[in-house]
Amino acid sequence: MKSLLIVFLLFFSQSTIAFESNGIKDGMTKAEVKKVISTFYNIQYETEGNLVTELKNDDFHSYNFCKGKLVGLQDNYKPSFKTLVLLVNDLTSKYGQTYHTHSNVSADPKTGASIYNFSLWWAKGLDTVSLNIFNSDNSSNDSLHIYYEIKNSCYK
Repeated sequence: MKSLLIVFLLFFSQSTIAFESNGIKDGMTKAEVKKVISTFYNIQYETEGNLVTELKNDDFHSYNFCKGKLVGLQDNYKPSFKTLVLLVNDLTSKYGQTYHTHSNVSADPKTGASIYNFSLWWAKGLDTVSLNIFNSDNSSNDSLHIYYEIKNSCYK
């Protein structure tokens, strides 16, 4: 019975993708997150379930809360091929192979500029990590971000 309990605990303890980025960890309260981010981010937008921050270079980070606990985090990076490769390598070493990939080319309805999108997803249980890179003919709109989300009852 004791060995069955150990196997059960090991299985379920490995089924969650816990995240940590710049001192921010899943499960933190909004007050704890605000305390950490106040040293290097300005809060631009806040609701009961969200915080959005902006850096001096117009980069942003988004934090999603469910029942007072952090369940989602979007980290942004300066888009480049080198950064993309390093992030994919890091995420694959942490979470294993991707379970889904997606690529898309579309046109900006206002300018007609081409928009290129490439996304990768990792999952353990119902927890997911996605990496997305967007590139356009107008490079000022390029972005590279990772979104972490742990299982919760607020967002599906």
